[in-house]
Amino acid sequence: MAVATGKSFVSRFGVHIAVFIFVAIWTIPTLGILVSSLRDKDQIIASGWWNSFTSSSQTEAGRLPPASAQVEKDGKFVLQGNIFGDGPARNI
Repeated sequence: MAVATGKSFVSRFGVHIAVFIFVAIWTIPTLGILVSSLRDKDQIIASGWWNSFTSSSQTEAGRLPPASAQVEKDGKFVLQGNIFGDGPARNI
């Protein structure tokens, strides 16, 4: 029956490959959006969604005080304070 309609195995195989490629191109970014929606905002900034499958480290970001808070000591400008907020002291 395939010979009577002109649809050979090769043409059907080509269509199946094309559909598979289209589905893969559509699914990969959708998976990225899903994974990113489940991650913390600091993790999204620090690394891509594809790294979330292998990385188990936790990232944290902090901000320094503004330039107006600096003090000159011994010819050097120094910023003092805790960039980690009110939490326990940590080492970098």
